[in-house]
Amino acid sequence: SGPLVNLWKISQCLVTSAWHFSVIVEDTKDLLLFFRTLRTFSERCEERRQTFQHFQEKYPDVVSLPEGCRSELMIIRSPQLPGISMTIFWKIDVSMEGVVKPSLELLLKMADQGKINWVMSEKYIISTDYFQSLLRVLGVEASIEGLIRTFGNVECSSM
Repeated sequence: SGPLVNLWKISQCLVTSAWHFSVIVEDTKDLLLFFRTLRTFSERCEERRQTFQHFQEKYPDVVSLPEGCRSELMIIRSPQLPGISMTIFWKIDVSMEGVVKPSLELLLKMADQGKINWVMSEKYIISTDYFQSLLRVLGVEASIEGLIRTFGNVECSSM
């Protein structure tokens, strides 16, 4: 996997996530802005890939990446709570001005609505607002680690 292959993968990601930006660059013909944005975008994609891969390797029984480590989705399943999962959706936004910033959302899924009362009454109270607060205070990796350890009921390891 040489630099051209990596550039191709990054370019595919850029097309799907920032198509509107490329239209603006085409209209303005600002190649410097395009390449700066492409570089920053590729760095953020690589950070996401490394983070997702790290957690999948560290917690293989709890974390899954259904579309591979280059996708925008990471699923966390609790062995103690079958049918309940959390999905972290990590997209990378590009503004019309070429500003690149990550955007993470937490999506909760419960197959059996009868389990909601139990989940809400135990230590597993996790809301999307709580996750956004964690992101602001702790950062991405520590926030994801905290979710996995709490929801997945995983002991701390020395990795």
